[in-house]
Amino acid sequence: MSFFPPRWILLLMGILAACSQTPPEVLVPDNQAPNYDGISTLQIRNYVNRLYIDLLGREPLDVEMDRDVEVLRTASLSEDARRALVRSLQTGLGTGTADTSYQNAFFHRWYELTKARMLEGVSDGEIMRRIGIYEQAAVKDSLLGDMVSYMLIQQEIEKLENVLKVEQLWKQDSISLSDIYGRMLNNYFYDLINMNTFNFIRASYDNLFWRLPTQAEFDAAFPVIEYNQPAIVLGQSVSNKDDYIYALTHSLEFFEGMIHWAYRSLLSREARSEEVIQALEDLLISQDFLNVQQQILVSDEYANF
Repeated sequence: MSFFPPRWILLLMGILAACSQTPPEVLVPDNQAPNYDGISTLQIRNYVNRLYIDLLGREPLDVEMDRDVEVLRTASLSEDARRALVRSLQTGLGTGTADTSYQNAFFHRWYELTKARMLEGVSDGEIMRRIGIYEQAAVKDSLLGDMVSYMLIQQEIEKLENVLKVEQLWKQDSISLSDIYGRMLNNYFYDLINMNTFNFIRASYDNLFWRLPTQAEFDAAFPVIEYNQPAIVLGQSVSNKDDYIYALTHSLEFFEGMIHWAYRSLLSREARSEEVIQALEDLLISQDFLNVQQQILVSDEYANF
């Protein structure tokens, strides 16, 4: 997923690149590649089963299980073979069921998990019902000639429609991670869940960064949201709620938060500092969350090998 990064990201990338230069090759006597001969078929089946559940939200069919175990076993459980399997479940157009492709199932699952993280799992049906309520109100305002209210309602409708478009745009690689989470923060349901400015600021930091704002951060953000007063938030100049959301979702800490979410959701633990640094450089440029997942899913730790 390509986007033009802010200047601070380019500077950070240079620093990360300098810190991650390939060191001189060191030969370690008797340093053997991992030997997976002792891995049982049951362990491989458990790995495949876990991949399907985490990525697609279902267990593999018998034919899928037999096929994938055989491919992995034939390839001696190599990282390349594991990565090919993970990638096929994320973006493959094939299907083990009659109703949807792996790609469709993957993006639907992670769209739903994203809504669970940000919007307490509100259903698309509930979002559409709210749009219907707004549309009725908009018609009434139009008939009464209240164009100010009409335009405000249209803006709220557009925000909810933008949430509904996330799944398809994500699948098409036509939306950035920053925009996905910007849409999740800027709509009727997020405001309903986190009523008033106090709760909105605290929730936005907690949902994205896994922490609450410091007092200084809160004090800077409050007049921006409440009174549209200019301030500096996370090093960026902002003057309204839209600016505030942009600042949060384009910050370094946002991308770090995505990496932490991947480790929490797939390994049930916090990412270590070196793991964050390793994943961060690519994520800042590509905004490709699938790559972060792949690095975790091909690991021996995840596979329990």
